[in-house]
Order: sequence, then C-alpha cells, then structure tokens
Amino acid sequence: MKIRLMGSPDLVRRYAQLFEEGFGVKGKEYAARNSSDIRYYIDLDDRVAEAALERSPGQTMLAELPEARHDE
Repeated sequence: MKIRLMGSPDLVRRYAQLFEEGFGVKGKEYAARNSSDIRYYIDLDDRVAEAALERSPGQTMLAELPEARHDE
C-alpha cells in the first residue's frame, strides 16, 4: 500500500509520527515543488495494513479528527 501525505511540514510530520507509532513504518520526506509544503511517502506492506485494520487504529486516528473532516 502506497500512502502519500502532502501539506504543511508540521502537520505532515505529526501524521507521519502517527503512522510510525501506530503501524511501525517510516516514510521518506521530500520538499514539494514550488511550495513550502512537504511530501511524505509511506510504503506499508499489505499484510501489515490488513492486520492494522483488525486492530482498528484508523478508527482511533479518525476519532481524533474534527467531525467535519471525517468524510473528506
């Protein structure tokens, strides 16, 4: 599973930390073109992603988001 995060450096790094803590994966950070934003790429093994769904950490992560952002 390929995951890309893009946005402001502080926010992207905080989400990257959630993936590292929750799934045990680290990604690679790159500067975004023509912007002060960054791109962060995570390569998550499909078996790890499936096992993570069984533990439901994604639900925990979503529960922490503001209600209006859940559907986006």
